[in-house]
Amino acid sequence: MKRKLETIENIRTKLEGLKGKEIKFQVNKGRKKYISFLGEVIETYPSIFKIRATDEMEREKTYSYTEVLCGNVRINTKTM
Repeated sequence: MKRKLETIENIRTKLEGLKGKEIKFQVNKGRKKYISFLGEVIETYPSIFKIRATDEMEREKTYSYTEVLCGNVRINTKTM
């Protein structure tokens, strides 16, 4: 079975649909170290998207769609 190819446009439309929902994110910090946190997509822009982490610090982070495409940012939608 063929695997569907992801494009930046597909990632952007998926994230627009997940706006306001709580999602689990995993971010690569180098040398096989990942940090995991729950957050929600606040806003999507043409090249980047902004999320708000729902932990004790309530911080906002910005990532690009290419980071998702390359695997540096992983989005787990099964926590919904």
